[in-house]
Amino acid sequence: MNTDTWIRAALQDVTSLWIVGGTPPRTDPACYVRKGGTPWAKAEDVRGGVLYDTVERLSEAGGRQITLVPKDSVLLTTAGTIGRAAIAGEPMYCNQAVQALRFREDQVLPWFAMCYLQSRRPALVRQAGSASIPYISKRKLESMEIRYPPLPVQRRIVELMQLAWAL
Repeated sequence: MNTDTWIRAALQDVTSLWIVGGTPPRTDPACYVRKGGTPWAKAEDVRGGVLYDTVERLSEAGGRQITLVPKDSVLLTTAGTIGRAAIAGEPMYCNQAVQALRFREDQVLPWFAMCYLQSRRPALVRQAGSASIPYISKRKLESMEIRYPPLPVQRRIVELMQLAWAL
């Protein structure tokens, strides 16, 4: 595939919303629920494809303390395990090891962005700081280059990726 006509942009230029996740106080059990509530994505939940359910869920009280991630946002692991991505299948929250990017759909489709970010995982790992837990900051990610084709080409790539994913 000829990528000469693909557009180059910084991630911050093709996103309309960027959420760095958080964790409600663990000392407040009213923030967490076993059933019901709203999904709360942690790195262990982000494994590609569309994410609907998570290991832990937040109550309404827990959700009030962090920002809700809209459906179809791309979730990207940025601490510990770097560079795994998924798409939020419903509104959810994420913890500080996950950042949520809402791409401008007039420029980049969520499935294309998810696949692109996963393909850049080795580069993301190299850029991560080497504290006790590897971490890549929002500031570093915002300036990361994304290359993407026109929307009709993205749609065809996404169709093929979704077929492969289904297998």
